Amino acid sequence: MSSSETTARSPSRSAAADPPLHSERDDAADARKPLPHTQETGVMTTAPPSPPQAAMRLREIVFGAAGAAAVRAAARLGLADALGDEPLTVEELAASLGTPVQPLRRLLRALSCHGLFAAREDGRYVHTDMSRLLRDDAPDSLRSISLWCTEPWTWHAWPQLDVAVRSGQNVFTDLYGKEFFDYLHTDAAESAQVFNQAMTRSSMQSARDLAELLDLTGVSTVADIGGGQGHVLVRLLEKHPMLHGTLLDLPSVVANADARLRGDGPLADRSS
Repeated sequence: MSSSETTARSPSRSAAADPPLHSERDDAADARKPLPHTQETGVMTTAPPSPPQAAMRLREIVFGAAGAAAVRAAARLGLADALGDEPLTVEELAASLGTPVQPLRRLLRALSCHGLFAAREDGRYVHTDMSRLLRDDAPDSLRSISLWCTEPWTWHAWPQLDVAVRSGQNVFTDLYGKEFFDYLHTDAAESAQVFNQAMTRSSMQSARDLAELLDLTGVSTVADIGGGQGHVLVRLLEKHPMLHGTLLDLPSVVANADARLRGDGPLADRSS
């Protein structure tokens, strides 16, 4: 076969099948096109694609408010308390709680996506380790903390975080006209009650571990500042017979301190 035959274009082949050549004229035209700009660098660069895990994690964070709201709803409804050790249908739970079936079903499905409650193949629901923590009678109950961290004022304050970062100021006073604790104890009595319950629970749960881990060698007196009802102080005084302690908190809180610290309590002579 001659060289002319090897280089000739087949008559039946479309010219469009060959890739178009990029000419110097095209390069010049591209050079004249304006580049997109950003405030930071002046020229926008294309970031490498993020791995799917990063996108999924960010979505979880963004939708976190919905998850927190679902936990709050379960805590306020007493859903975890209504479900005992035996599996129950949504209809049975709705009858116990006095709610319509369908909204409760949707709530349970949302919660189960986060590991709170689990649906069996027969459609009945059972507890998980996390959902049991919403029971009010659980030894390590987080029901009060769940309510406290989702109180109504939080939904107004958190969206102002960018304002707080820009200004360096306390945005809570801008929203409510007073400092946080003043607002809590004068305008939000129910929220204050939830706060006290949450702090009491948290203090009781951490008191034992704190007493075990805290080295008080050579210490004769301790002060539990903001100590609530004194659960940490009780644990410390019980472990260290020569120790004296002072409980500091609001008068209304100290008035209801652990009975062991008051009156004829066994620790009253070593506490103030």
